[in-house]
Amino acid sequence: MKRIIDILISSALIVLMIFPMLLVFILIRIDSRGPGLYWSERVGKNNVNFMMPKFRTMKKQTPQVASHLLNNPEEYITTIGYYLSLIHI
Repeated sequence: MKRIIDILISSALIVLMIFPMLLVFILIRIDSRGPGLYWSERVGKNNVNFMMPKFRTMKKQTPQVASHLLNNPEEYITTIGYYLSLIHI
């Protein structure tokens, strides 16, 4: 029963969130060149690596390091990325 409820709630949330996520994706594409999503490699259950999609908030030519290791991270963030960084959900 719990599994069915989890599936129903997650399905409803996906339907509810698809339009705001599509809007963010379009705004990212309008704001800067390059893909709207960034694929980040993560370590999951049983140390299995997987690729997690994230909205791209940095410019395409940004070095592949953590943002706190950049000398001037503000130089690389996109306009939409700045506003997305203000949202902490």
